[in-house]
Amino acid sequence: MSTEEKDHEILCANVRAIMQTRQGKEFIWEILSYAEIYSSMPGKFTAGKRDVGLKVLQLLEDADSKLYPNLLLEMNNYA
Repeated sequence: MSTEEKDHEILCANVRAIMQTRQGKEFIWEILSYAEIYSSMPGKFTAGKRDVGLKVLQLLEDADSKLYPNLLLEMNNYA
């Protein structure tokens, strides 16, 4: 395993740990909300935010494919 792969595994483990707490889930939710990843009208000022949001989504997927769907359910039930 390369150093890059090891670093990514550590990052994924950190994401899983963050997502085990209510505060972590709310923090990730706030980032994704700010990123406007589902905006139908991305503009030049939102493109960077969207890229960050997509990176966070990819990290969630890499860490555990169930994290994002579970986050959606939890945050929608919490609201």
